[in-house]
Amino acid sequence: MTDETSTEEPEEYPQHERLAKISDSGDFKDKISERFLPMYNYFYGPDDDLVVKTNRKLSAARIDDTAEMFISRALGYGVIAGVSLWLLVTISAFLFVWLTGFEVGSLIGIPIPNEDLATVVRAIRTPAVVLVSGIIFGSIGFLAGFYTPSIAAGMKGGSRERQIDVLLPDTVAYMYALSIGGMNQLEIMQAVADSEDVYGEVALEFQTVLNETEYFDVDYRTAIQHRAAETPSDKLAQFFTDMLSILSSGGDLTSFLDDKTDKHLRHAKEDQEDMIEMLEMFGEMYLNLSLLPLLLLILITIMQLMGGASEMMLMMVIYVVIPMIGIGFMVLMSTVLPDDPGDGKLEPRPGERQSSSSILDLSEVKANKGVSPVFDKFYSKELRDRAGTILKNPQMLFIERPFFTLILTVPVALFIVIGGFLSGIAPTGLEGIYAGLWGTFYYFYIPMYLILFPLTVFAVIHNRRKTAIVNNYTEALRKLSSANDTGQTLLESFMVVADTSTGRLSDELRAINSKVDYNYSIRQALTEFNNKYKSPELARINNLIIDAQETSSQIGEVLVTAAQTSENQDQLRRKRASRTRMQIAMILMTFFVLMAVIALLQDQFISMMGDLGGDLDTEGGGGGAMNFSAIEPTRTGILFFHAVTLQGVTGGMLCSYLASNSLKRSGLFIIPMTLIGLIVWMFLI
Repeated sequence: MTDETSTEEPEEYPQHERLAKISDSGDFKDKISERFLPMYNYFYGPDDDLVVKTNRKLSAARIDDTAEMFISRALGYGVIAGVSLWLLVTISAFLFVWLTGFEVGSLIGIPIPNEDLATVVRAIRTPAVVLVSGIIFGSIGFLAGFYTPSIAAGMKGGSRERQIDVLLPDTVAYMYALSIGGMNQLEIMQAVADSEDVYGEVALEFQTVLNETEYFDVDYRTAIQHRAAETPSDKLAQFFTDMLSILSSGGDLTSFLDDKTDKHLRHAKEDQEDMIEMLEMFGEMYLNLSLLPLLLLILITIMQLMGGASEMMLMMVIYVVIPMIGIGFMVLMSTVLPDDPGDGKLEPRPGERQSSSSILDLSEVKANKGVSPVFDKFYSKELRDRAGTILKNPQMLFIERPFFTLILTVPVALFIVIGGFLSGIAPTGLEGIYAGLWGTFYYFYIPMYLILFPLTVFAVIHNRRKTAIVNNYTEALRKLSSANDTGQTLLESFMVVADTSTGRLSDELRAINSKVDYNYSIRQALTEFNNKYKSPELARINNLIIDAQETSSQIGEVLVTAAQTSENQDQLRRKRASRTRMQIAMILMTFFVLMAVIALLQDQFISMMGDLGGDLDTEGGGGGAMNFSAIEPTRTGILFFHAVTLQGVTGGMLCSYLASNSLKRSGLFIIPMTLIGLIVWMFLI
């Protein structure tokens, strides 16, 4: 089989039907697999547990490989890594011993009564330790090289499982809506498979079923059975199995999908409840662990008075422990908080005209660039017009892409920092920074506020534009359903809802009607409306309406299902927002408690120590002496101020991630928290 034939093979071939192909182009991975294939054949057979598990893991991760080639490659990686690490450790150790004359002493003190034997043991002890160390590290390298590909495949399969479980409730609701719209089971599966831009990994699973029936002459029931055994999601496997039993027995598919829609909604609510309980546990852990730096600061301060601690220990707590606690909890929360899969965009059909409201989108004129000089002029003119619009109204770009504010704010912040350093306006050394608030304010607060404030403002505006549509869509769908049930077409129903509604959604519905008047299809108009806001949940609802209206203009029942699906999403979103407010309140409370205690420590204890001055030795019960001059009040106060600032920054990032699964709106929390800390320290220092 040639390379050309290989490239034409469909991507979605089922894993258990794939054959190994060693590329003639000399791909490194294929060469490794080929070289170590005899080693695989020596140790493993087709029925070994590892081979069976690897086949299942590769299929779940949709990795285009066979267990034979995958394990051979893993053996190759293991041998290469093991030999390399063994040589590196052994040669390095021998060079170290040879250059330094180092000798290994007695290890466990085994008595050797024979002096000649003891002499031999002492002579070979150092080389033996070096050789054994090389073997140990070589074994570690082999295990790391061998198991890393398997772990990576397992992580990919786990990621697919999470995405499938998140999308499955909406997918089943979509199938139910198409079923009541009159589609049969094959048309429904085809519709799901064609909706990869909306249903992601679930659509890929249905694509695998359909590809198996098309390319391998397998009936769809057998293909469903195969996919149920190979999918990484237990929930989807159960759904496939139950659907297969209904299809085989001739049961009512619509009733089955209706029941499954309710069941998966209950599961989604249960999963969210589990997630919220996990977040509450993390919140309690964060509250307790965030008090650890406070206790360490107090302890180290007292130890400094006793001469038992250095300032470096204080800096380690402030600049390492506090940020690491915040970052650690952010990583933990990222494993619990589910992302909404997809980018929220609907892909137009090939050949469909698609304009965009994006100020950066030049796809329409770019598609014809190079066709003729006239089209090239159109492209150049459109490029100049868009650039002029951005220069005149930059807020349009920043509202659409809030992170683009960093293009302006980051260079300005760097210019201010560098300019202040070179001109001497700001301190030019660490001693100057710790001498007062001005250094920290100039080098950290001004750049931070300059970067965060515009980003936060435009991120909030961007989010409000989107939520103005998403939050009102459920009610609009119910109105659409009622209007459609009276006999009006979907387009006429849009106008009825637009006339009885207000706000941004009403304007968008009128725009849909106007586009259809200008020879757009409803599919094109809805796709452009959806892609303007790029919300994954909005995309799933619009995709349902688009596919249903192509079957019939009377889709009242489908719209009712869409409205119910949208309402379910609203309920889950509101419940999560309500419960996460408690976690946000706990993080804020932790910050203010830490700030208050540190402020009291600075005002009532550190300042008093500074006022005493001198070297006053007081004999205590332990017989030691306290050195009150060991703590310089201003320097210690600035260190405490940095602790409060870093706590505010990490806490603000956690609050933003809890509230929106994003860091774009961190400034909503970071700016007020750090500003309060700054104001408090202005009165303390």
